[in-house]
Amino acid sequence: MSEENRMVKDIFMLYELALCIGRSLDLIDNISLFMKTFMTRKNYEIGAVYLNQKSLNKNDCNLILAHPEVRVLTKKINKEHKLIKMLEEKKSFSIASSEDGFNELITENGVDKGEFLVFRLQNLGFIKFYSSVRKIKFSELELNQMATVIDIFSVSITACLDHKRLLFEARKREKAEIALIAEKKLHQERTSFVSAVSHQFRTPLAIIQSNADLLNMVLAKMNMHDNIQIPKITTRINSEIDKMVELMNDLLETGKMSQEDIEVKKQDVNIESLLNDINRNVKMIQKDGRFLTINVRGKNKNITTDPLLIGNALNNLISNAFKYSNESNPRVDVIYLNAKVQLQIKDEGIGLSPSEKKNIFKPFYRSDNVQNVPGTGLGLSIAKRCVELCSGTIQVESTANESTTFTIELPY
Repeated sequence: MSEENRMVKDIFMLYELALCIGRSLDLIDNISLFMKTFMTRKNYEIGAVYLNQKSLNKNDCNLILAHPEVRVLTKKINKEHKLIKMLEEKKSFSIASSEDGFNELITENGVDKGEFLVFRLQNLGFIKFYSSVRKIKFSELELNQMATVIDIFSVSITACLDHKRLLFEARKREKAEIALIAEKKLHQERTSFVSAVSHQFRTPLAIIQSNADLLNMVLAKMNMHDNIQIPKITTRINSEIDKMVELMNDLLETGKMSQEDIEVKKQDVNIESLLNDINRNVKMIQKDGRFLTINVRGKNKNITTDPLLIGNALNNLISNAFKYSNESNPRVDVIYLNAKVQLQIKDEGIGLSPSEKKNIFKPFYRSDNVQNVPGTGLGLSIAKRCVELCSGTIQVESTANESTTFTIELPY
């Protein structure tokens, strides 16, 4: 081939390479098209692009794409590698296997002779080609001709990386919005699931309960209660049923309380009347004869609140006051202040340590000293949510093994 024809062929090859650059803003597609076109026109068997991705390791050039991938062994090349050192001195080089230093540049599988062609991709990394057929290296003139196209290719990679970054940021924002919607949907589904499961449990538990009651009736007629084991079994059944019912009720209530769109139905509420109603219920279920002591300071004044929510909170706190104390009557102090009413629920029971107080309102949290007392660990989180929905506050003061006081403050 004459020199003139060779020059024309090289010009057309460079023109074809230039045309394939930037056909896609996808990084991999852009690199793949250019690399395969170059390899085809220049008869190279292996091609690889390494980029310096600071997000991974600023000292490494990481393999982005290789063709064929199985021929490239090295996935990372650090700044001390001979390849990097040579590219620090010049933008491109060609080296044949007959020259010193060829073996130090091998990062591929099955390479023992041939030629490497390497170009620096500005400050992004480098592109490397290998041919087993070519025995001599390119001249400086040929390298400079190809370097012109490589520079354009480098600019296209920068554009792809910028495009990728912008897409990532956009998708990140979109994902955050989708995640928020999904979280709300998941919360609704979880609440519905808990509600459905709890309701489904009620039927078998009711059947077990009725059968336990029936068993007691049959045993009474047959005078078999003298068998000490049978009453123990039925008592245990009833006790476990009570625990399950309490857990279901608390789970249902927790599901309701965790919803964002709870309707708070405020009305005039006489807090003393509400406490007296609770006290009557306590007297009916409290087997040890204890009752709630109610003390009032100040003039009775109605508050505008949701009676069901506040009643729920007070029921939980008063129930705990009985549950975690044994001898004295729990007490509620009602204190009418200028802009709010203060309710102090006090018991002289097992108390809380300072480290336990900060976790006491978390769902399912139970302090170490109550593990032998039945409970779900949900009551206080429900109470706190109820109070806050009514624009109130709740705090706890406690001394381990002595007493606990929960203070609720509600606006009028």
